[in-house]
Amino acid sequence: MNRPRRSGRVYLHLLLGDKSGEIQGRVWDDAEEIARLFEADDVVKVRGRLERYNGKSQLIVQRIRRCQDEEFDESDFCPISERHPDEMLTELHCTATWRVWPATPCAACSAGCWATTTTM
Repeated sequence: MNRPRRSGRVYLHLLLGDKSGEIQGRVWDDAEEIARLFEADDVVKVRGRLERYNGKSQLIVQRIRRCQDEEFDESDFCPISERHPDEMLTELHCTATWRVWPATPCAACSAGCWATTTTM
């Protein structure tokens, strides 16, 4: 998105992100020309310097270009859990099979949950 600067020139305000999170980006030089080269949701490669402004990190973009399809994997942009998938699957299994009565210790996890000996 183009925004006016105090000097009257415009700058480009970007939201850059991947599976690790998002960061605000700024293009100060040639903003209008660069804005014409890209559309929302284009996958780009950027080079810049990290700055703090009003207590928040932002990337001052010095170079930017569109990535070719072979340069990235779509999964690079899908959020991921900080927990290991096996841990979450075990928790799901224990939750899905948990019974109060009759109960025996669950063999699927070490969390001390109690599950019936029959499955759902």
